[in-house]
Amino acid sequence: MQTTGSPIQKIDLTAWGIKTRVQLSILREDLNHPSIKHGAFVSGNKWRKLKYNIQHVQQQDLAGILTFGGAYSNHLHATAAAGKAFNFNTIGIVRGKEWQQKTNPTLQFCQQHGMQLIYWDRSTYQSKEQETERLQQQFPDYWIVPEGGSNALALKGVQEIWEDNVLSAFSTIVVPVGTGGTFTGLILGSQHKATLLGFSVLKFDFSTSIKSALAANNCSFTNWQLNHQYHFGGFAKYNNALLQFMQQFQSTYQIDLDPLYTAKMMYGLVDSIQQGKFTEEEHLLAIHTGGLQGLLGFEARYLR
Repeated sequence: MQTTGSPIQKIDLTAWGIKTRVQLSILREDLNHPSIKHGAFVSGNKWRKLKYNIQHVQQQDLAGILTFGGAYSNHLHATAAAGKAFNFNTIGIVRGKEWQQKTNPTLQFCQQHGMQLIYWDRSTYQSKEQETERLQQQFPDYWIVPEGGSNALALKGVQEIWEDNVLSAFSTIVVPVGTGGTFTGLILGSQHKATLLGFSVLKFDFSTSIKSALAANNCSFTNWQLNHQYHFGGFAKYNNALLQFMQQFQSTYQIDLDPLYTAKMMYGLVDSIQQGKFTEEEHLLAIHTGGLQGLLGFEARYLR
């Protein structure tokens, strides 16, 4: 269950025509657990979130994990891979009953790795929190994990990114923010050692829910802020500028970014540096949270 060390790669900003003393590096969490037996693949923040949930299933001798996600969900993909690798069952509640009649690379992967898929119409899915008790009665031997994987055990796993104290050498830690689980875990583990900057990939402002999660963990840290200027219109929205940025980033640094999370974060971060939003003495660390499985689904859905 150990996570391998994630390498840190320096980003040369002169490739973007930036002349500054601001330093930028990227923590390759997409490589934190690059291969698991049986050919399954779990990495990035999804591995961090799942680690202690997997341990809970094993220690309690449960049948498996039941969880939720959209048809292109990184979380469903990672949960299916983990179930195959660690020999437990997985059930995925998929948003959208229309997916019963069609498929995509993410859902194909989930099925190939043994996940039982149950399709809910969108109205029922929106009420999934109210359906949890019924699901627990229907599947009493399953551990129910929320959409995105963010529960107390997930926060515990995310905090471990701080364990080797590498992050403490940086003035600002930067991360893409979806539902806020990874961001919250990083704040909890920070001990005020750095500023946490989250780039939201949704229009929705998760500040209130992040504050609530911190309060629930008796944490009053204020060393964090959210940037809402680079969501490109909302979740899974994009434009040609973002796609061109992804291509240039890959060709320059040989690092793949996904268009839903990491590309928006890096685009916003580079643009902010260009605009002089950081002091010259700052050393920034962007966290690559993985999610690269979504590239196939994105290409199939938007680029054909």
